[in-house]
Amino acid sequence: MSSRTVHISPQTTLQTRRHLRPVPCFAMGTHILTPMGDRLVQDLRPGDLVETLDHGAQPVRGTSMRKIEADGPDAPIRFRAGTLNNEHDLCVTPGHRIRFAGWQADLLFGEWEVLVEARDFVNGTDVTREVVGPARYLALSFDAHHIIFAERVPVESAQLRAPTGKLAFPPLREHEAQVLLRSYPTKAKEPARPTG
Repeated sequence: MSSRTVHISPQTTLQTRRHLRPVPCFAMGTHILTPMGDRLVQDLRPGDLVETLDHGAQPVRGTSMRKIEADGPDAPIRFRAGTLNNEHDLCVTPGHRIRFAGWQADLLFGEWEVLVEARDFVNGTDVTREVVGPARYLALSFDAHHIIFAERVPVESAQLRAPTGKLAFPPLREHEAQVLLRSYPTKAKEPARPTG
C-alpha cells in the first residue's frame, strides 16, 4: 500500500492510500536457481542468468531492494522447509505468487496451472505470516513475466514493464489455495526441477 499526505491548507491535510499490486520480492538469503546452481538472491546482478520454467536461462534485467515495515498485511510469508518440496524455508512478500500445476489444479479450476498468492496459503503451521519489524526484500526483474525457481519452488518473477495483456494464470480464492496446499505431496525427497 502506498500512502501520501497532501497539505490542502495549514489546517487541513488529506491522507491518501493506494493499493497497488506489489512487486514480487524475495527475502534476503533466498536461493535462486541459475545455470551454475543455486545462488543467493542478493548476489545476482543485471546480466546474470536465471533458470525459467518455459524459456530456459534468462538474463536478470534489474534488481531492486526494498525495506518494508513487516507487520499486518505486509508481513512476509514463510513456507517452512518441506512444505512445497523446498529444502530451505522460502520467505516472500504476501502477494508473491506460487505456481501450482497438475491434476489438482485441473480438477479444481479447469486450468492445468495456476498462480496462487503466498498470503492465501497461510495456515499457521507450515505457512506463516512472519511479523518481524522492518524486512529487506529484493526483486528480480526480467524482460517478461517468467516462472523462476526460489528454493526450487516455481514462483513468478517481476518484469520491467507492466504487462499489456491479461495474465495467463487466473487468480484464486483463499479456500481454493488451501485445497491445493493440502493436496501437495509434502516432504518429498527431490526438490522441483525446471523442465525444458
